[in-house]
Amino acid sequence: MDQKEQIMHYAIRRFNLEGISFKLDDIAKDLKISKKTLYKHYSGKEAIFSAIIESVFNSIKVKENEVFYRSDLNDVEKLLAILEVYPDFEVFNYHHFADIKMVYPEQYLKIESHLENNWEQTIDLLEICISKGYVKPIEKSLFKTIFLGIYKQLLLTDDPYPQEQMRACIEVVFNGLLNK
Repeated sequence: MDQKEQIMHYAIRRFNLEGISFKLDDIAKDLKISKKTLYKHYSGKEAIFSAIIESVFNSIKVKENEVFYRSDLNDVEKLLAILEVYPDFEVFNYHHFADIKMVYPEQYLKIESHLENNWEQTIDLLEICISKGYVKPIEKSLFKTIFLGIYKQLLLTDDPYPQEQMRACIEVVFNGLLNK
């Protein structure tokens, strides 16, 4: 892990423990580097948040791709599994997302942008499932709105088990779409 990644890693650890109030001085102390060295890689806390957000959503995309290309799942199982992709909670504490929204609105807009974009694989699977008669026909934009609403709601709550809540919500909605 290079120094830039180490800084981000320690920033995530501090963020998970302290929320947005963590200090760059503490990260520098954790890594036994000067604050000047930290600033060589990141212009400030907002730049670190930006890097963290990109990293979190890149990990989501990697997991979605893994699911999409799995040969041991049928199309319906793939669609459900992609809808349930959630980055590891240990990697990023989602309980602090509301604070990001209030203090770093520009960074929160990046989060929203990531949530609202890159639905191509999911929509492709939805269309396949509809065409094969596995899933009831549903307007793509309505499908996206429903699941996007679930994601956004769970990201902004203090639920201690957001991944389990998300899975339960998705399964309830998804089961209503299945042709039985």
